[in-house]
Order: sequence, then C-alpha cells, then structure tokens
Amino acid sequence: MQRNWIGKSVGAEFDFPLSIEGLLSKEKITVFTSRPDTIFGVAYIAVSSDHKLIDEKYLPKETREEVLNFSKKLNQASEINSNTIKIGLNTGLYAYHPLNSDLKIPIYIANYVLSDYGSGAVMGVPAHDQRDFDFAHSNGIINFEPVIESKTEKDKNELNLFLDKGLLIKSRANGEFGGLTSEMATEKILHKAEKMGTGRPKIQYRLKDWLVSRQRYWGTPIPFINCGNCGQVPVPESDLPVLLPTDIEFSKRGGNPLENHKEWKHTKCPKCGSKATRETDTMDTFVDSSWGWFMGVIDMYGADVTRLYILYKASPQDVLEYDTTSIIGMHRWVLKLSRMVELVSSRFRRVSEAEDLRKRDSWTKEEKKTYLITQKAIKKVH
Repeated sequence: MQRNWIGKSVGAEFDFPLSIEGLLSKEKITVFTSRPDTIFGVAYIAVSSDHKLIDEKYLPKETREEVLNFSKKLNQASEINSNTIKIGLNTGLYAYHPLNSDLKIPIYIANYVLSDYGSGAVMGVPAHDQRDFDFAHSNGIINFEPVIESKTEKDKNELNLFLDKGLLIKSRANGEFGGLTSEMATEKILHKAEKMGTGRPKIQYRLKDWLVSRQRYWGTPIPFINCGNCGQVPVPESDLPVLLPTDIEFSKRGGNPLENHKEWKHTKCPKCGSKATRETDTMDTFVDSSWGWFMGVIDMYGADVTRLYILYKASPQDVLEYDTTSIIGMHRWVLKLSRMVELVSSRFRRVSEAEDLRKRDSWTKEEKKTYLITQKAIKKVH
C-alpha cells in the first residue's frame, strides 16, 4: 500500500521546445515519462487545464477563446478516475521533438493530466499506452505508428497494442536506435538527450505535500505565535513544549475549542512583546497520533474501559468524538462486572488446572459432567 501511495516512477524528463507563430522559441514544455524508449512514438503532448501554456500569452488567436472556456469547464468538473472518458482539445500550439527538430507535435489540453504530478504535462504514445490510445481515439488523433515490437505476437492486446518493453523497430522514426532492446535504447537515448541538453534521467513521486494542521484539541500544539507586527514567530526553545490547557470546554456545535480558550490563546510576542495569539491548530496524526491523550485515558480508566468505550461509542466507519462524561458510565459498568466476578469467584476453591486434572479419578459424576460441558463450550468458541 505504501509503495502505491508514494508512487515512485523511474524514467526521464524531456524538453520539447515550443513553436510560437511557426518559429522555434526559447520557451519549452517539460514532460516526464517512465518509458524513454517510446520517445519516437510521441503523437501529441497533453497538458493540464491550469498549465502555464493555457494563457492568452501563448494561445493562438484562432483557438484562444475556445481553449480558455474548455479549461474553465475542466476546472469545474468533478475528480476523474480510470473509468472517466478522456476528453481534450487541440490548443493550436506545437512543440518540436527533443531529439528530432524536424518533427512538430500538437499540444492538447486534457482532463486526465494532473497539474500537481510532474510538470503538469505528459507525452502521448498511443501505440504503446492504453490511456494514450483511448485519448487519441476519442479526439481523432490517427497519425501514429508503433515504434516497439515484440518477438511474439501473443504479447499484443486485443487492440493490437504492444504495451510492454521489447525491440525498437528498425524504421526511419527510430533512426540509429532501431533494433536495440528497450533497456539498451533507453540508456543510449538518454545519453544523446543529455548531450543535446534536451533530456535527463528522472525519478518521479506521486507523493504530495501533506497538510499537517487540524482544527481540534486532540493533537500536538504547533509552536508558533501570530503577531500583528512580526508575523509568525516560533515559540522560544525555553518555552517548549507548548502544553494544551486542561480546563477545555467542548461545544456540541464542533469546531476547534482552543479558539475559544482566551487565557491559552492570547499571549505576548516573544520577539517584540506586543499582544499576540497562539496558533490554535494542532498537528495531524501523521506527526502525533494523539496516543499520548489516549494513554492518559487508559491510565485513568484502564485499558478494558477504553477499548469498550471506543467499540460502543461509535461504529467503526463513523468518527469517534471523545468526551469525558460518557466514558464514566462504561467505567461504572466494568467495575460492577468486576465485583460480580469477584463475588462468584470467592465461592469456589482456587486450584490449578494441572492439580485438578491429576485428581480426576476422584471426581464425582456431576464434576465429570461439568468438565465435559465446559470443554465442549470452549471448542465451540474456538
């Protein structure tokens, strides 16, 4: 699960010089690919709806209004998934191939490109990628040919696409790299791209920046003070750790109770001495899972009471809102149960099971029957 969440991809970055008004520009569009061996099969480039190229500064007059309106439409759309139809629009912009400046490649705005993954642009290779093929099919892109082949026909899918690594086809498109394996071609292609200054090896991660602040009481305080003169000022090391107030009041309306605790919230700026306020957000469970507070509850009520409280207070799929009153009822119930067990236990003679079993020959008929029933019950439970 963590491997998929982090999403490490080993590949390369390629710089596609932008064509503006038919001329080579200093501007470039950088794309990441995990398959550098397919670089000669690029049929289009797709960019996200908020890519820097989706701007009046770059878009041709003929397509400008339509593309900008389409961009707004995509920004308002709900999140896409693997089943969403891949839609796009030709921006009217073109880029030159990073290894062959004679090739001009159309640039599309597409709904499947994420702005926060890589540079917000991807290269489309319809002959060797299912998603790219679907997009090309939906948007009338037909000018593409395979550049990699397999030694066996069975490696192709039902659409006659070869999606795996293989041999680069000996063709004009692949040039000097034709006949090489994908692995060897990747190495030589990157060497040439680095030499030309148009590409480089790259490791990409799907992992994004994580917001660690939460508007709640249970968590580690963020050690910053907000000052009207100095801005955000870190709490001096001598004043650490910042302790949460214990006389907190929880509102049924929700929200962060620290916002309403005036004595704790209002303080002085450690830098200029003027009136200031503490940061009332606390850190997310990725920083501190709040177990310290649960351990405090366990110390007060015991592990059994805490476990039962968590189980009975809310269903596993619901949010558990801890409060200091309802757990008392659970604590009383457990104490009552404990007293009952102690009362019943005091009426029986305590002997070890091993000692008792050694004396089975002297058991009464009733004791033997009780033992048999007990063992059958244990077996059913297990």
